[in-house]
Amino acid sequence: MKPGEINKMQILSTLQRIFGAENVVCEHRFAAPLRQWRFDYAIPDAMLAIEYHGHAGFVGGKASGHSTIKGLTNDCEKINVAQSMGWKVLAFTALHFRYEGRKKHKLKEIETTIMDAIARIQTERELSPNNNQ
Repeated sequence: MKPGEINKMQILSTLQRIFGAENVVCEHRFAAPLRQWRFDYAIPDAMLAIEYHGHAGFVGGKASGHSTIKGLTNDCEKINVAQSMGWKVLAFTALHFRYEGRKKHKLKEIETTIMDAIARIQTERELSPNNNQ
């Protein structure tokens, strides 16, 4: 199994543990019919999406897919549209899964990042004028 696949399985199991397997959607489509965008993982009820930008194109100096300027631009557009629609989008790379990489670059662990996002979402909901009924 490729390292990126192992990392994606870790993200999925973390999300399922936090939200329950029934609430996690893989390859969730959004913004259709405008575009055929998909999130790697989504929790639609929480409007939380998770993207994994893995090894392909970043290892060995070979640009492919998301690592080209066109691919990165498309990813930016997707995330910008998603956020304008109210989605919270979290993105992770292979460095998030290596202790040395996290330490060197001062990255949080995936679960901590997800839990921080949940706390912010809950706080925003509590502060929302629509909740003050």
